[in-house]
Amino acid sequence: MAIGLLGAAVAYWSLVIAEGAYFGPRVVTLLYDRTAAEYDALKDVPLGWDEERLAEPLLVRLGHGPAPRPVGSGLVLDLATGTGRLPMALLSDPAFTGTAVGLDLSGAMLEKAWRKVGGWSPRVQLVMAPAVPAPFRDATFCAVTMLEALEFTPRPHDTLAEMVRLLAPGGALVVTNRIGWEARLLPRRAARTDQLVRSLDSHGLVSITKEAWQTHYDLIWASKPGTLAPAVHWVDAVRCPGCTGALELRADGDMLACGACGREVLWHDGSWDFEGCASPGGPAVDEAGTAEA
Repeated sequence: MAIGLLGAAVAYWSLVIAEGAYFGPRVVTLLYDRTAAEYDALKDVPLGWDEERLAEPLLVRLGHGPAPRPVGSGLVLDLATGTGRLPMALLSDPAFTGTAVGLDLSGAMLEKAWRKVGGWSPRVQLVMAPAVPAPFRDATFCAVTMLEALEFTPRPHDTLAEMVRLLAPGGALVVTNRIGWEARLLPRRAARTDQLVRSLDSHGLVSITKEAWQTHYDLIWASKPGTLAPAVHWVDAVRCPGCTGALELRADGDMLACGACGREVLWHDGSWDFEGCASPGGPAVDEAGTAEA
């Protein structure tokens, strides 16, 4: 009986608290695929929470609200977007005039996100791809966010560095950090908030603040020094996962093609499939950029 209880405890820790993170990204993705239909109900986020606590303050920081300097429209990237909570909160606010890009590895989560936010297309784009390396140019997004997911990425420090890489000068970075007793059960994944703040400082970010976020997280805000440049079209932000070349949107609107290596990224089920993209007649590539057998 004791062995059975121990096995149940280990299973609960590895699959529920750690969400499969110690088994690798494929297991994490599988778990999210299986829970996508019930995910929003499981999270039980209060109505208007994301709009009031995240979207509105973010827009103020970017100059879309009662701030001293308007910056016009911009690109906002939400890593591990799940069912599209942040894109929906932004797009629901008339003050947001830009484009929300949501990235996730779970196709089922992205399908649900598309059902919620697809009506705002083309001002919303969903991308199936890993967060590291993300298939985007350096310093492209006026805001980069990751909510309740950093501790489930394979290398959280690399994920933070990637967020900084993608953030444009003058832009805002928003990330949650797991706290409380559950965080102590996530060795090498969850760090203390003061450690994460020091890490952001070491990357050159400024105006770093924190606040309570729901029950088990701190919400951390930071900015990259500089002045926001005019926004680019979202297609100009993406890059080929094979050769990092520029991608072009084909006339039919459901394919991104690389003029350098010929790789193609297809749109289906509401998202751009960077995970399964292939060169014409060639093999698909995995998240490490290597050909699958």
